[in-house]
Amino acid sequence: MARAAMKTPEWPTTRGTSDRLAPDPDSRATEGHVALTVVNRSAQPLTGLHIVGALTPGWGKDWLGGVALGPGETARFEWPHRGGAHHLRAFGVDRQALGYRSLRPEPGSAWIWEFVGPVSPSRRSS
Repeated sequence: MARAAMKTPEWPTTRGTSDRLAPDPDSRATEGHVALTVVNRSAQPLTGLHIVGALTPGWGKDWLGGVALGPGETARFEWPHRGGAHHLRAFGVDRQALGYRSLRPEPGSAWIWEFVGPVSPSRRSS
C-alpha cells in the first residue's frame, strides 16, 4: 500500500508579509562565526527575533532585546559557529510569526533574511 506524502503546513504570517533567507554574497562573518543581517522591507515593525541551535529546547532570548526593528531598518547579528542547524523565528506587532526558517551555516558565512510586505496605506501612490 502506497503512503500519501505529508504536506507541511505553512506557518502563519501577518498581513501578507513574506520572507526570504539567502546567503549574503557581499558579506562575511568574523572567523569562526555566523552572521545574519535582518532587513525589514515590510510595512510593519519586527518585534521579536529568535536564533537557536536546532537541538536547543525552547526559543531562548529575543535577539532584538525588546527593541522593534521598524520598516526600512536593518540589523546584523553574529554568533560563534558550533556546527549543526539553527532555527530562526521572527514576530510582528501582534506576536504572530512573520517568518520561520532553518539554517545550516558554514563557519564564516553570512546570510540575509529579508521581510517584505504590502505597502502601508500612507505610502500608496495615488
